[in-house]
Amino acid sequence: MRKLLTLALALAAAFGAQGAATPHHVDASLVTGDVSAAGDAALWVGLKLRHDAGWHTYWKNPGDAGMPTKISWTLPEGWTASGINWPAPERMQIGSLASYGYEGEVVLPLKVFPPAGWNPKQPARLTAHVNWLVCNEQCIPEDADLAVNLPAHQSAADRSLLEMWRARIPQSTRFTTAAAERANGRLSLTLEPAAEGQFFPEREELIEPGDPPQLAVRGARVTWSAKLGLQGKTLAPPASIAGVWVPKTGKPVFVEAKLK
Repeated sequence: MRKLLTLALALAAAFGAQGAATPHHVDASLVTGDVSAAGDAALWVGLKLRHDAGWHTYWKNPGDAGMPTKISWTLPEGWTASGINWPAPERMQIGSLASYGYEGEVVLPLKVFPPAGWNPKQPARLTAHVNWLVCNEQCIPEDADLAVNLPAHQSAADRSLLEMWRARIPQSTRFTTAAAERANGRLSLTLEPAAEGQFFPEREELIEPGDPPQLAVRGARVTWSAKLGLQGKTLAPPASIAGVWVPKTGKPVFVEAKLK
């Protein structure tokens, strides 16, 4: 309820601000990786968002308040696109609330799939309508119509940026222990082997994001805990607790544990 009220107030303020022709606080564009000469493999495309200082957009679970960025594609015949392969977010504490999202310059990678036998010598134009919510002390909904031609003459800097953010896409891993349980109004997640880091749950309202999580590290075993949210209190075992573990050093990994 607190999240919905916060978002409603933010959006009300935002639409009022838009009536005054507020300029965008995010500059959006599409970037691409290298295009295979064969043309049959999936191709990486990225939505690059450059935020004004102090502003942020959101991960697929935005935390206490917010909305994830959305992309709607218009593609040539025979082409398809995946959803966003969400890179690991940051936790941003704002007063008593916390959000999961991105600041600065970020690329949200995804895959596009050309039709079989596509020849890169025959360029294809991909267009997208993109919506995001950008916030600091207020929130403003923004959007943009973007396009990219494939193959594209992409700068080395943008190719490197896309690769850097692809490296933040969580990878699968094997934990010898991945257990979740509830006690004393808190959700605990125990992982082994693991190192100090942060957990970002995929399910909204699983926890109270604004309440700082607690962490205990004992050798290769890590126990993370946070105050239960509305959904976390009502889940019935053996519900799946899924999300992303982001160690202080190393690559983000997927986590899935059954609730005891």
